[in-house]
Amino acid sequence: MNKKFKKILTITFWILITSIIIFLLIRSQKQQNKRLCTALIINIDDNREGSLVSHEEIEQLIRDSIGILVDNKKLSEIDLQKINRIISRSQLIEDVTVFSSLDGEIIVEITQRKPVVRVFNSLGESFYIDKKGIMFPLSQNHTERVVVASGYINEPYRALQKTDNKGLTLSRQILNNIYKVALYISEDNFWNAMISEIIAAENGDLELVPVTGGHKVLFGDVDNIQEKLENLLIFYKEVSNKSSWNKYKTINIKFKDLIYCTE
Repeated sequence: MNKKFKKILTITFWILITSIIIFLLIRSQKQQNKRLCTALIINIDDNREGSLVSHEEIEQLIRDSIGILVDNKKLSEIDLQKINRIISRSQLIEDVTVFSSLDGEIIVEITQRKPVVRVFNSLGESFYIDKKGIMFPLSQNHTERVVVASGYINEPYRALQKTDNKGLTLSRQILNNIYKVALYISEDNFWNAMISEIIAAENGDLELVPVTGGHKVLFGDVDNIQEKLENLLIFYKEVSNKSSWNKYKTINIKFKDLIYCTE
């Protein structure tokens, strides 16, 4: 009887605790729903020189979709998912989270796209490619300091965006190659500071333009990116001890374990 009584007592205790927790949660939610919105807090991950999107732009998007928030609406009347959807439509934004605090604040957390290259096509259009290989338009607020790419990119921006991986056009293939090299450059402090431009030829070969030296680097295809740039770095170090980089017009690193130059 003792064991049976203890078991019943334990079960009763946990049922009571669970009921209390559920009651408090429901009560807290009801109180939260009655609370008016006290503030709109927008946090943008602008841990760089500038932001692609501004706080004012995000506020305007919210006003246009659901009106003024602060001291005007109950939290229960504010559609947080709608706010999330509206902000997520911006191609400059990679991710967004919207939630309310116990103090009645609507908090918007925004992660911007991180471009690795700015592309100029032959039609005079310009756009970015981010770390995930996604193309997106320029910002009116801020110009990112990234490698520039140009050359044989003849299709409009909108057409390039719609091209899928099953039927890649020549321009899209070239863009993919540019992206791979630009991504590697962006993740290396030395090359990120050293390379200013990537130029694409019609056959898909790439050229790199350093910020110093007055020469071009004939890079070729995108096989062995790391190995090619490591060999180039060794060459730079050896040349700097003997002569100036300015004496060369081209440095060819297309071929495995071979570098040759023209003066």
